[in-house]
Amino acid sequence: MRARRWHCITIVDALAFTGSTQVAKQLMKYAGESNMKRVWLEAGGKSANIIFADCPGPG
Repeated sequence: MRARRWHCITIVDALAFTGSTQVAKQLMKYAGESNMKRVWLEAGGKSANIIFADCPGPG
């Protein structure tokens, strides 16, 4: 897996990933072992959602 390389690079501050749960777990592990990079995952699903801060609540 190529992910083993990016977690050592200090110029990478964050990662967004869409894909399998298996790979997402590895990415979280590598992010924790590095300089605690921010990670956004969409794993194992097919219906991603973006909810903005100014979105009205239910009702």
